[in-house]
Amino acid sequence: MSTRPAALSQSTLTAGRRHDHAGFIAAAWQKSIEAIIETGRRLIDARKELAHGEFLAMIKNDLPFGEDTAERLIKIARDPRLSNSAHGRILPPSWRTLFELTKLNDEQFDRLVAAGVIRADMQRWEIEDLASVDYTPSPATRLSARQVEIRNQPW
Repeated sequence: MSTRPAALSQSTLTAGRRHDHAGFIAAAWQKSIEAIIETGRRLIDARKELAHGEFLAMIKNDLPFGEDTAERLIKIARDPRLSNSAHGRILPPSWRTLFELTKLNDEQFDRLVAAGVIRADMQRWEIEDLASVDYTPSPATRLSARQVEIRNQPW
């Protein structure tokens, strides 16, 4: 009688590796969002703690981005919707796209989350295009299932 465990099928091994890779990749992806928010929070702290004029001098001389980017990162960090861990898995890991999301009011944001429009793979232009849409509670402004399906296409 053999004491060796039964051999696993190749598909089981592949599925296990795929699952492992997906977990690692998703965790790295999430770190991008967390890093963007942390950068904004650190900018907020620096602004509070540095003497007058030192904050802007630090941005100008010591950081790899300018004042406009710093202000946008601060706005992202201050937006409670973006720092809400419940939204973390659906947020895009791009500071420019996250900044566009800060321009939405709460009703717009909630509707777009519910409709599946705000998602991790969304692009900045999608939010810019939605900025002109009226998000009143009328049925005419709700995204249909087909519109959501079209928006989720990888084109």
